[in-house]
Amino acid sequence: MNSIFRTADRQQYKFPSTSANIDNIVALPKPNDIDIINIRSNKEFFANFIQQINKWFNWFDRFIDIFQRIIDWLKTHNVNRSNQILSDLSRIRDDPKMTLIEMRVTIDSALKLLQPFEDLQRLCQLFNCIIPFQIINAGTLNMQENTINFLKELKRFQPNNTFIVDARKIYELTISIIDRQQVQWSLASDNHPCDITVEYRSYGTNNQCETLYEKRNVSIHKNVLHGQFETQRNGQLLITIDNKNYTNPRTVWYRIKSNPLSICHLFQVTNDNMQLITMWLSAEETTVLDNALITMEHLYKSGTVDIHLQHLTREQSYYKIGYSIDRIQVGINTVRDENNRNQQGEENNRMEAKRIPFQLSMSDIDNHKRQLTFCNVDAQQNLVYKKALINGQLKLLQTIENIYRIFTKLELGGHPDYQLRDVHYEVHLQGIQASSMLTDLRTYQNAQLDNAIYNRIQSLELIYNSLKTTYDMWIENLKKYRQECSLLKLFSNREIMIIIILLRSSNAENSNRNRFLKKLFEFKNFKNQNEEEKILTIRCLEHYFRSLRIPHVNLTTDHLAELYQRHNIDAGSNTDVCLRKLTTFLKDILEHGGKIFPQEEIHDENEQFIVNINRPVSNPNQISFSNDFDLTMCCILLNVFKNQLPSSYQILWCSNTTEEDIHLFFSRIQAFPSLTFVIMDIDKMHHRLREILLKEQDSLTRERIKHGRVFYFSRELTTTRKGLREFKLPAEYKNSQQSCKHLMNLLNESS
Repeated sequence: MNSIFRTADRQQYKFPSTSANIDNIVALPKPNDIDIINIRSNKEFFANFIQQINKWFNWFDRFIDIFQRIIDWLKTHNVNRSNQILSDLSRIRDDPKMTLIEMRVTIDSALKLLQPFEDLQRLCQLFNCIIPFQIINAGTLNMQENTINFLKELKRFQPNNTFIVDARKIYELTISIIDRQQVQWSLASDNHPCDITVEYRSYGTNNQCETLYEKRNVSIHKNVLHGQFETQRNGQLLITIDNKNYTNPRTVWYRIKSNPLSICHLFQVTNDNMQLITMWLSAEETTVLDNALITMEHLYKSGTVDIHLQHLTREQSYYKIGYSIDRIQVGINTVRDENNRNQQGEENNRMEAKRIPFQLSMSDIDNHKRQLTFCNVDAQQNLVYKKALINGQLKLLQTIENIYRIFTKLELGGHPDYQLRDVHYEVHLQGIQASSMLTDLRTYQNAQLDNAIYNRIQSLELIYNSLKTTYDMWIENLKKYRQECSLLKLFSNREIMIIIILLRSSNAENSNRNRFLKKLFEFKNFKNQNEEEKILTIRCLEHYFRSLRIPHVNLTTDHLAELYQRHNIDAGSNTDVCLRKLTTFLKDILEHGGKIFPQEEIHDENEQFIVNINRPVSNPNQISFSNDFDLTMCCILLNVFKNQLPSSYQILWCSNTTEEDIHLFFSRIQAFPSLTFVIMDIDKMHHRLREILLKEQDSLTRERIKHGRVFYFSRELTTTRKGLREFKLPAEYKNSQQSCKHLMNLLNESS
């Protein structure tokens, strides 16, 4: 062993040099250097060597937990070597082949990078990264919260958050947690107490495991068990239910809420506005709540909101709030003398204001609202003079969110005028000098402040009410025209909206139709835009009409082009005109002799069948899907429709449906008695929506007019419900080979 280390560089086995500041923040005993000189016996050396290396690893782990976030921030501002150091810090965690010497070099480089910072403690506080792991609530039974009410809410909003522990068994639930999270966990049981262990295993070199809660015979069937912790490192939350000593199975329900750890958003201005940062960091104490108040004031001074609707092109709609900060620049004016010599005759401090823009994403806005709520609690004692501002901004932000939600309702509800829209609103206060008002709120008149906030909220609420009226009118118009023309019931709101957009005449280069078609046919080269748009529009219309599977309809390109020209919708037409013209267009192209579907398929009596689904064998390692569609279901489905390929409007997928979808689907059942309809995934529905569906089924049962045949696929519904009969599945319905032949025959007939 002596011969091995005799030629080694002793400097590599010295622990990196750290400052007292770093030692105080890491708060672990600083490990000693590894002694490679005094080697008496190999056995003793190895024992000491492994022990010392583990101490190094623990210290390195804590250092990375705290400072990785700060180095990542330095990287975004292009600080020299920060990019490479951040990459190497990640390797320490992720690369098992990385040697101790390489780790030491990386940590030493990171320490040198942080050396210029005089107040690292405050910087770490602002980034909220000092404590790697903190148990806020190890686990307590909330005696004020009844388990029945908790389970009622959980089953309604998170029906899949449950598991069953069989008798004489142990069940471990594993939940992945991302880094920098505040996690709240809750447990409840239907009717039995449980032996519970809750742990958190963080990823890293040591994969440390913290026991959060461990207790036997916990009465979670009476009261809800809550716990909370914060972690800088990603890992797994482990919930173990020990049922070895009990003969009854346990049904356990859980809820996990996680929020990102808060940081100061205003770090973004560091490079652009050092004067402002110096002012903030020179304060005695700057907390996350202080940052919320600073952000609040800037929103009142210069806040705006931008809403972007883009579901039509299969992208996520969103909104963001912007504000700006004045950056002060100091300049010097020079005056030339008579001999044209440059001399500094006068020095005038010239103040130039440059506005630096900032954006708050939707998650940032939620975080800001949370922080303001905490500030509001503190305002009862320490910030009474700011209470009006805090309450006003909370209501302002809620009104903005309501406006965004009604915009998305219009968008998802299929209103053709609310697609691919970008909307901008001012949200800053008007009619007062906001800058002077926010300088010293204690001396400012509350009446003027309250009036300014009230006026802004009122103006936004007027916008919301106007949008809500527009939405209600659109839904009423849809109902009216669907009653007049049953063909409209075959299309969803989104499909009606797309057909209206396709029929609208527009030569604008960036029209909704143009943007939609470009997204749909990205491979196409739009050289002759108008001609290309027309060709692709006809193709899309043909696709929609062929998907209805209505027989004996002329869907040739020439015929569609002729009808398209005849029923073109003017660009400025309102929704009533659009729906009227669409109704006429559908009647011209699809109705022939007043009959849409063959009438010989109408049954003598109204039929509603239950198709019983076998309950799958419980397997904790099996991936859970949001629907029950497998090979057997596919075979049954094909045979249920007999000599017809099903269309999308004939199947209701309950795992992904809305209240409007349910009402529309049952109106189809009543409107088209010759068709067969299928309702899938009833057991996976939200409880509120399931209740609506069952009310529709009950209403259909009482209906005396002929309606279509309906099949309900479920493992929970029974024939005890009035109007439902069990459907006896023939053996050939489950035969995959026979079903495949049946499918090929249907495809050949339809081609």
